[in-house]
Amino acid sequence: MNIILLFLSLLTLGILFLAWRLMQPSKPDLAEENDAILTNQQALAKRLRHALYWAERHEQQALEEIQNCYAQQKEILEELGRPTYVELPSKKLFFRLLPLGEEQSIYYYQRDLKEGQTTAYREESLRLLQEFDQQRELLGQQILLFQELQKSHQENLQRLDALKKGDQSWAQLERHRQYLAQQKAQDKKEEAAILQQYRLELIAEELEFQEDCQQAYEELIKADRLAIGPEIDQLRAKVEQQDPDRG
Repeated sequence: MNIILLFLSLLTLGILFLAWRLMQPSKPDLAEENDAILTNQQALAKRLRHALYWAERHEQQALEEIQNCYAQQKEILEELGRPTYVELPSKKLFFRLLPLGEEQSIYYYQRDLKEGQTTAYREESLRLLQEFDQQRELLGQQILLFQELQKSHQENLQRLDALKKGDQSWAQLERHRQYLAQQKAQDKKEEAAILQQYRLELIAEELEFQEDCQQAYEELIKADRLAIGPEIDQLRAKVEQQDPDRG
C-alpha cells in the first residue's frame, strides 16, 4: 500500500513538474536568434551605406556651389578694378575676396576701382559680393554637417564589421553589463547574443536619429537659405553628440 502511495505521489509530482515546464515561456532557439541578428546587421549596413552616400553626394554638391560662388565673385571684381594680394591697412578697402582652401586673400581697394562706374553700380556689385560671401559661409556649415554624418556612418559600419568578427571592445561595457543584468541572461552564449543585439539597437537608434537630421536639413533648405546657418550648426552638434560610445 505504501509503495502504491509513493508511486502515486511521484507520479503526481512528475505531472505537476511537466505542467509547470509547459507553462514557462519558451526561449527562442539560439540559432534563430543568430539568424535574426545577422538579418538586422545586413539591414543596418544597407541603411548606413545609403545614408553615407547621401552625405557624400550633398558634400560634393556644396563644394561645387562654393566654387561657383567664388568664381562669380571673381568675375564681378574683375569688372570693378585691379586686385592686390597684400593687405594695406592705410588704404580704403572696397572688398576682400576670401580664399578657398589655403589660397591668399585678394584685396580690392577704392583707389584701384575703374573710373567711370556709377555709385549705384558699385553699391549693387558690393551687395552681390556680400551675398555670395553669406552663401559660401552657409555652404561651409553644411559641409561640416555632411562630414560629421559621414564620420558617424563610417564608424558605425566599422562597428558592424567588428561585430561580425567577434570584436566586442568598442562599446560602453558598463552600460552593457547593466543591460545584461536586467535581462538575467542564463549562460555565456545567451549573454553574447543579447549583448550583440543591444549593440545593434544602439547603432539603429543612432542611425534613426541621423536620418531625422537629414530630413530636418531637407526641410531647412526650403526656407530662406541665408538665415539657417545657426540651425545647420545645431544639427551638426547633435550628430556629433549622438554616439553609442558616449554616455
